[in-house]
Amino acid sequence: MAGSAPKIYYHAPAPAKTRARHVTRVHKAYPEIPAEHLRLWMREIYLPADHSWALICPAHTATLATYELLFRLRFGAALPPHPQPTHGVGPDTTAETLAAASVLRPCIETLKGVDLLAKTLRITIVRNPTDRAIAAFEALCAAQDAGTPWLYNDRLRLTAQTGFDWLRHARTADGFGKFLRYVATHCSNEAELPVNPNWRPQKRIIKPDLFQPDIIGKVEDFRAFGASVAAGLGLAAIDIQPFAPRHEPPLRREAYLNRATNRELLGKIYAGDYETFGYDAP
Repeated sequence: MAGSAPKIYYHAPAPAKTRARHVTRVHKAYPEIPAEHLRLWMREIYLPADHSWALICPAHTATLATYELLFRLRFGAALPPHPQPTHGVGPDTTAETLAAASVLRPCIETLKGVDLLAKTLRITIVRNPTDRAIAAFEALCAAQDAGTPWLYNDRLRLTAQTGFDWLRHARTADGFGKFLRYVATHCSNEAELPVNPNWRPQKRIIKPDLFQPDIIGKVEDFRAFGASVAAGLGLAAIDIQPFAPRHEPPLRREAYLNRATNRELLGKIYAGDYETFGYDAP
């Protein structure tokens, strides 16, 4: 009895030699971008087995809600609940979980690599860089409080680079400034050690000149994003609950941004994000 057309990946991911060829090929076209950065970029792109869409969803940009939206559009059912991080603190592993189940696959692990991008709906979503940077700093502090290994290397580097004292600087304007100086220094020296994707500029993650997204959604208008994705796929819009980003306590957020040097650092680090994606710098 014949089965239905496969909706998941039943074949193994591309072998190491094929993945290396994918990177080499793109690097020849863009030699100014380090090969390791291109490898990571291709790993950030996820596709379903029918290659109907390709998604780059940077950290702290409604990741879970975005994958829930695309899962429902592709498979016609809600995304089953998946294990949450211990203590509620940790990275969102939705994409990795879907890839481990062979439901999605990173572009670099497909047999055709970036060739697939020319024939698929290319989707990405972004968030106000100011809100995203604050969310990343809050996540860093939460990871320290919970004693989890998540972001530990960056917590060490932050202290070594800036003298960040976790007893005095966590969730303070001074600490946020130290965090931003750490990010700025790393962004200027990331040729061989890429900046953590939790606070890496979204433009560097997405690489719009390479990815050439058909749809750039915004966390701040998630309902419109969902409607655009459904229309782009030729599907009926679904009743998707608008994503409501979690905001930090207003007084703490105000303290972070009242510091002129913090606003200046945000403007410098994320200048490309503010300009490319249409957000106002602080």
